[in-house]
Amino acid sequence: MANKQTKQTKQNENVDTRVDADLSAEQLYEKYETWSAAFRALAAQGYSRSEIAKRTGKIYQFVRGVLVQQAAKAKKASKDETVEKANENWKLRPGAENLPIEEREQALQLPAVVETK
Repeated sequence: MANKQTKQTKQNENVDTRVDADLSAEQLYEKYETWSAAFRALAAQGYSRSEIAKRTGKIYQFVRGVLVQQAAKAKKASKDETVEKANENWKLRPGAENLPIEEREQALQLPAVVETK
């Protein structure tokens, strides 16, 4: 009896529960319309680069290039957002846009400094 339960448990562990686990390479392409979109979707579901390459029949370097490029774009977007937030803290006071450059520095709205002890 215990042997049957152990066998069934092992079978359940081997079942792939990811969303696109049962789709063929052609079906993945039809669903996502581009290989790049398919690679990103599979990666989001937890597939490794090598698993994605095997499932789609594409070379590993193609898969890696798409996923690395996506990561770089996400990092840049995050950095741009941080810079934008920082710039909001250093805006000119209303009406200071027309001042000479030397006087604009004095017209900056500096963020409040809180002293901590």
